Amino acid sequence: MARIPVSVKSLHLDEHLTPDVLRRLAAVPRPHLVSIELHGITDARECLQALASMLHVAVTKLSLQFVSGTVFDESAWATLIANGTPKLREVRLAGCTMTSGGVARVIGTLPTDTLFRIWLDVRDLGVIVDAAARLLARDWDKLCGVGFAGPMNQLPTKLRVAMESRGWKTIM
Repeated sequence: MARIPVSVKSLHLDEHLTPDVLRRLAAVPRPHLVSIELHGITDARECLQALASMLHVAVTKLSLQFVSGTVFDESAWATLIANGTPKLREVRLAGCTMTSGGVARVIGTLPTDTLFRIWLDVRDLGVIVDAAARLLARDWDKLCGVGFAGPMNQLPTKLRVAMESRGWKTIM
């Protein structure tokens, strides 16, 4: 991996990202970093733990693409978010296997006052329904974009109408 300057504001990597690579990346403080997009994460628990030191209050966009089939680690996510980024505006999680409990944990950790877009690559209709219901159960100040990879057209009409009535654009 090439050297990444300390002053970088946006970090976008499309590589095979192991915990060791992320630990080395996180070892250098980057106080100006506002956007993190990492695609190719191989291990949810260790990679999320390695990312913890990269997250700080200036980070507003977090996009994590896991290697297909990676099991999402809800407790590592909760620890990661709790320790770092109260100003997140955009969150995207893709490629990992998530349960309803995992999605609930993710939604429960997100800031209601700043978040305006969330994308969860869930693909399981039952988990999507649970996620939509949990999103609707919270009071969001700025949320306007909600996306799920999967069968959105099979989402119960009641939930789709409720999301649209809040002014949320549903993204597929």
